[in-house]
Amino acid sequence: MKNMDFQELHTAVLGMLPCPVSKDKIKISSLREGGNNRLYRVETPGCNYVLKCYFRHPGDTRNRLDAEFAFATFAWRHGIHCIPEPFCRNDSTFCALFGLVEGQPLSSGDIGSREISLALDFFNDLNALRTHSDALALANASESCFTLHEHILRINERFDRLRTIIISDELDRQCLEYVKSPLTGAWMQIRHRIESSVDYSTDVPLKPTDRVISPSDFGFHNAIKTDTGLFFLDFEYAGWDDPAKVAGDFFSQVAVPVPMESFTLVAEAISKAASVPENMLRRIRLLLPLYRIKWCCILLNDFLLIDGARREFAQGGASERKKEQLKKSENLLASLEQFTTVISRN
Repeated sequence: MKNMDFQELHTAVLGMLPCPVSKDKIKISSLREGGNNRLYRVETPGCNYVLKCYFRHPGDTRNRLDAEFAFATFAWRHGIHCIPEPFCRNDSTFCALFGLVEGQPLSSGDIGSREISLALDFFNDLNALRTHSDALALANASESCFTLHEHILRINERFDRLRTIIISDELDRQCLEYVKSPLTGAWMQIRHRIESSVDYSTDVPLKPTDRVISPSDFGFHNAIKTDTGLFFLDFEYAGWDDPAKVAGDFFSQVAVPVPMESFTLVAEAISKAASVPENMLRRIRLLLPLYRIKWCCILLNDFLLIDGARREFAQGGASERKKEQLKKSENLLASLEQFTTVISRN
């Protein structure tokens, strides 16, 4: 994707502001690095904003702009304001303008009962609207899954992509060996356990009434703390999904881990959206190890051509990051047995 210079950014912003502002009154500066996109702070005399420029690639067909703006517009319209306010989108430049929320990122030490409660409030407020016509117009989430077979298929697809890693140095070779041996071995055991489950058929789809509106990639790595509470960010994968996937991602992301002591509380809260909460709770327990494997794979995305290009677009500095991501994936896999034990205990 071609990078816009600041002249082009000014031009794009001028056409997106809710109130007319002369060009010389607009100040644009780079914000924190995004995982997939570029972020800019936009200052005007009346208000400050965030301009988000989304990654595009011919090999990546996901429309991140469309997913995030539709979700944010839906939530904001219905009074859910613990997210940045969406103002305008520009499809020609693949950018969107949001309200600027001043806050600080969270660390693992910040996550307690209050933060868990605020996250669940956000999820519950979204899903109190599930039958509204606006909600029914939302698309499915990225990589949404509604059968056990689809959950398994999505992980298999990630392994297929990782096996295509091009070896250009020793680090690439180490990563490919890790994927082929310990990671694949762990996945085969988990897959067998799911396919052998007596509680579910792998091909029976989840009822529409049991599906939920998911922020996707839901966790405290996509939140900031402010004087008034938590604000949640980054909804470019959002849409309708399986509650088990929401829980799996929530407890598997590694940037700001969620304490496993809160597993029962969170799993039961998410299960309440289902017609038979007890069945959904079993489904969540069954699929949680699958999502731990998924995140082991996600951490290795930098080794793939398209995903590496997306990270380079947003952040730069690819080599050192690849080394860090491989180590994180190895550590996450090493914790799998302990993770599974905690689930069975809770």
